[in-house]
Amino acid sequence: MPHEDGMTTPMRALAAALALAGPRLANADVRVDADACAKGDAPACLRAGEAYVMGRGVPADPARAAKLFLLACDAGHAKGCFNAGNATYKGDGVEKDAARATAPRRIRRGP
Repeated sequence: MPHEDGMTTPMRALAAALALAGPRLANADVRVDADACAKGDAPACLRAGEAYVMGRGVPADPARAAKLFLLACDAGHAKGCFNAGNATYKGDGVEKDAARATAPRRIRRGP
């Protein structure tokens, strides 16, 4: 039978369990993505980088995020290149360099 908020008792229990486990689950997801990234999985590099930018499941770490975005970019992931360029342009976790940030596919390698 639903409560005044429309949730049943099992739904409330599930919501409470997910709220408690959420950070641990997110941290595990980041570890899985980081392992896959190390094996060359560009989308996993992107997801792990986004987690480090947002502090989702791990402490926010712009430098680590930028490295992961660069790995995704080097593997040919367009959004990885965009995020790496954006970080380089703003100086988020890497040295600020507007010229290098806007040079397509030369983000990692330099001029």
